[in-house]
Amino acid sequence: MITISEEILLLTLDYDSGWMNDSLPAGSRTSAISGAILMDLAINNRIGTDPEGLYVLDPEPLYEPPLDRALERIISEDVERAVEYWIRELSDDHPALEGLLVERLISRGILFRGQYDRLWVMGTGYDVTEDGKPLADVRRRIARELSDETIPDPRDMMIFSLADACELWPVLIDKADLARLAPRIRQIAGMDLIGQAVVQAIQERMG
Repeated sequence: MITISEEILLLTLDYDSGWMNDSLPAGSRTSAISGAILMDLAINNRIGTDPEGLYVLDPEPLYEPPLDRALERIISEDVERAVEYWIRELSDDHPALEGLLVERLISRGILFRGQYDRLWVMGTGYDVTEDGKPLADVRRRIARELSDETIPDPRDMMIFSLADACELWPVLIDKADLARLAPRIRQIAGMDLIGQAVVQAIQERMG
């Protein structure tokens, strides 16, 4: 199944130009990808957090190259480090991690690499969930969840909280709509309990 970090990358891609969106705040994209990778590792029971920091629960690889690269880096540390430390470390490794995420999305048939290395989305319905249902494009899911009062699943709550912490909304939603939808965004982002340590570390890093 497509990972949270892959979907966050899709959110930072400018679908019209095929390039990564360059209008995001400094550090926004790298922090978002780093935080998403940590959330992926957490929901797959590879890492956990406590007041002392982040620790390894299970060193077994997930056979997802971006996640396994990050997990190997975390395992290599002899001491427990703060979540903010790992946001910074993974951000420093962003070019490699982003490249692996792009290749994974291409192998899934979600992205296509065109002329001049531009990345084009192949469709807005992709992948399959564990119960066999198709998973809609992350932007369509966000639009639907913002327009009604249904409770998103925990995975989408994490995407909302990351997008909020990393200030991705201005490139995803028109300014007039953003003001109107702000209470709903805060409501959904606040529902995420799994990723709160990651989000807090990102907010501290971005100031």
